[in-house]
Amino acid sequence: MDLAELFNAPTDLEFEGKTYRLRQLSQVERAEYQRWLEKRALDGILAETGVPEAVQDRMLRVYQHDKTKGVYAWGSEVCCETVTGEEGLAKFLAIQLRDQGVDLETARRMAQLELKRIVLTLFKQETTDPKLVEAAERLLGLAGANSSSASPVPASEPTPSSSGG
Repeated sequence: MDLAELFNAPTDLEFEGKTYRLRQLSQVERAEYQRWLEKRALDGILAETGVPEAVQDRMLRVYQHDKTKGVYAWGSEVCCETVTGEEGLAKFLAIQLRDQGVDLETARRMAQLELKRIVLTLFKQETTDPKLVEAAERLLGLAGANSSSASPVPASEPTPSSSGG
């Protein structure tokens, strides 16, 4: 096994009756995500209304400085924080699964479901009460669903309360 195989361990994601193959992003895909982060930041600055021109100019200089310093680069703090939220995860999935026919809207639904699964997994690590777990599943809209299917964010380690579900 070489390093590429070691660090690029694909996994499956089941969604709406179809199985998708998740993998690490290529360098080109990482650059696309970075450009999306940069554009998102710039759009936020340009959308500011009612601020003096000098303030907007300062915001643009800070943005350019941040961009030059790699604040939006793949693996940066901003990138890691964004990819764990619904919008960032959806963009990540849309980029990664484009070749499997996934558009941004489908990726948004995938992200919403995966974040619910993550919440449920974390909740299961905190309680062993099956009634509480069942109530959480209902609340999240995961009742009767197989919440143990693959997730883009792997659990750090299995727990006794999550392995029986």
